[in-house]
Amino acid sequence: MKFASRSIQTYAFLGLLIVSALLSSFAYRAVNASYVALRHGESLWQQGRDEDARRAFQTAASADFLRPGMALKLARAAFLAGDEATGRAVLDALFNSKSKLTPYMLHTAAGIYDQFGMPDRAMEVLSRADESILLSESSATYLAELKARSGDMEGAEKLYRKVMVAYPRDKGASLGLAQLLAWNGRTKEAEDICLPVIAREPGNKQARIVLGRILTAAGRFEEAIAEYRKALEKTP
Repeated sequence: MKFASRSIQTYAFLGLLIVSALLSSFAYRAVNASYVALRHGESLWQQGRDEDARRAFQTAASADFLRPGMALKLARAAFLAGDEATGRAVLDALFNSKSKLTPYMLHTAAGIYDQFGMPDRAMEVLSRADESILLSESSATYLAELKARSGDMEGAEKLYRKVMVAYPRDKGASLGLAQLLAWNGRTKEAEDICLPVIAREPGNKQARIVLGRILTAAGRFEEAIAEYRKALEKTP
């Protein structure tokens, strides 16, 4: 009896191994087929064969096993080839799935949406991170910029200030907030935020340009011109 029991256990174990191997093989072929179709589509697009490229991207998108990284690559490629429907479908499917997305992936997806004329969708994607957005300095600053562009000045200011607290030497959030304040006529506050960045980095051209804009908004045109000239100077 003991021998028979062990034999049954052995056969059951072998059966599980075979099923597992078959499933793994099927999943690998599906993923690999998507990758091959994606690369083929990219090659066709580079050759100027846009229609053929779009068909290849649609083939890649039809797979059931698209990893997040591949989905992002495929979506960008489809958008570039002019197939907005496939690009958006791939991104939407990714966010409707239960895949765990890193801040970098959220940022990348938002950038794709934004690049192809969907800033509201980009903001929605980044907003899903909630407070964890502050784990990524660049993503939080980007979300604040999107809020400002959408007209949510209060939300943008709050987020910029949170980034500045979390990353005291962050220049992106500081310059973004300085511009935001200048647009709203708060030029003194804007200048007070911009000047420390220039003090730390005198050769920072972007900071000089932002200061020039602040001074222009304040009506201090000669000082603004001086800052713009400094921004145009070649650094040694």
